[in-house]
Amino acid sequence: MNVKKSILLGITALMLLPIFAQQKQGGARAPIKKNQGKMSVIDSTRLRVWYAMNADSLADMNTYIDFQRLDVGDSISKYYSWFVYNSDSLLREWHKAHPKAQSAPSWQGPGGKDKGMWIQYEFSDLYMQNGTLTEYACMPCWLHKYNSQYSEPIPRQSWIISFDMQEILGYTCQKATCHFRGRNYVAWFAPDIPVRQGPWKLGGLPGLILKAHDTDSLYTFEAVKVETGRHPIIRYEYKEYKEERKYEVINAKLKIQELNGSGKGKVTITEDTAYPFEDQIRFSFSMKDGEEERALERATETFLLNQLERDFDTLHFYRSVADLPSSWPENRRQKWRLYLFCALF
Repeated sequence: MNVKKSILLGITALMLLPIFAQQKQGGARAPIKKNQGKMSVIDSTRLRVWYAMNADSLADMNTYIDFQRLDVGDSISKYYSWFVYNSDSLLREWHKAHPKAQSAPSWQGPGGKDKGMWIQYEFSDLYMQNGTLTEYACMPCWLHKYNSQYSEPIPRQSWIISFDMQEILGYTCQKATCHFRGRNYVAWFAPDIPVRQGPWKLGGLPGLILKAHDTDSLYTFEAVKVETGRHPIIRYEYKEYKEERKYEVINAKLKIQELNGSGKGKVTITEDTAYPFEDQIRFSFSMKDGEEERALERATETFLLNQLERDFDTLHFYRSVADLPSSWPENRRQKWRLYLFCALF
C-alpha cells in the first residue's frame, strides 16, 4: 500500500469513529439557551403524525429516545421533537408563574429514556417548503453559540417497492427499501394516506411512511398516532443560528456525539471544552494488503456516503467489477473488468 493511500485510509478510519460508535442517546446536557426568538404561525396542519424513535415499547413513551412529530400543512411541513416542544411550552408557563425565581428547571414534562440530555436528532427542527429543506440545529448546553442552520433541496430516495404488506394503526402498508446516505432503509407506507412524506428526511413514496428503520437497527421510527384537523404550524425566529454549510453542521453534531461517549462513558461538555471544529489532528498508519484493507475500504466507503449524503452509479459499477470471483486468475479478472468498462460506452 502506497504512502498516500495509507494516510488517506488512516484519516478516514479515525473520522469513522463517531459514525460506527455513535450511540442512540447522548451524554451532554440539553441546551438551556435555544435562542429561538419570537414565534409566529406560518401555516396550519391538514395532517399530524406522531413517531416514536427507537422505542422499547410503543405503549410507554418513557422508553422512547424521542417522540417526534410531522406537521403537514398546505404549503409547509415541519418535523421536530414533541418532547422538546412540550418542555419549552411548559417552561414558558413556569417562568410566567415564577417571575422572581432565582433559579429555574431546565426541563419540564416527559423526556423519554434520556430526559434533559442532548441528542443530535432531538434538537433539530426541519422545515420543508417549495422543494427546500432547512434544518435548524441546536447544540448542547454551553455550546449554544454554535447553533446553526443550513438549507438543501429536499432529499429524494430511489425506492424499490415490494408486495409485502403489514397493518399499522389500522392502515394496510406496503414495504419499500432504499439506500440513502450510507445506510439501507426499510419503510412501510400507507397508500390510503396520499402524503409523500415520512419521518426525518424520508419520503417520496405513494403514501405516508408510517414505519421506517435502517437495516442495522440504529434508527427506528414508528407512527403511534395520525391526526387530521387544523393546528397551527409554528416557526421561531431562530435568532443567532449561524448559516453554515451542511457538512459543517453534520460534522459538528457527529463530533459532539463522539465526545458524548461513543462507548467510552459519558463526557461533560462545558464552555472550556475545545469545540470539535477547532480540532486539527493528523494521523497516518499502514497495513498489510488483505482482508483488513478490504474491511477498511468498506468502512471508508460508508463514511464517504454518509458525509456526502448521496449515492453514485459509478460506485455500484465499481462494486460489480471489484467483486469478481477471487478464484479466477488475475489476468482473467482484469480482462473482465476491461470488458465491463467498455460495455458502459
